[in-house]
Amino acid sequence: NYIIEKNEMRLINLSVTDSENSKIMNIHYYDFKSLNSGKYINPYEIKVEAKKDKTVLDIHYKRISVNSKLSSIKFIIPNDAKLVEW
Repeated sequence: NYIIEKNEMRLINLSVTDSENSKIMNIHYYDFKSLNSGKYINPYEIKVEAKKDKTVLDIHYKRISVNSKLSSIKFIIPNDAKLVEW
């Protein structure tokens, strides 16, 4: 189950339920801020509640950057990785 804020079309709540419709997890997204001159809107705070375990995880972002230019990037492939080509 999810709730989308209709004016800005952003996801503000996501609930995961079991086959008996009991909540397993509830995720709230809030404190939305504009990124890249308004191209993106991102939540700076997320609250994840695991109902069965009665645990809560609060995530607070101080800074988010999107599509920044990278001077270089190096991916290190582990020795035991299996490479698959498409």
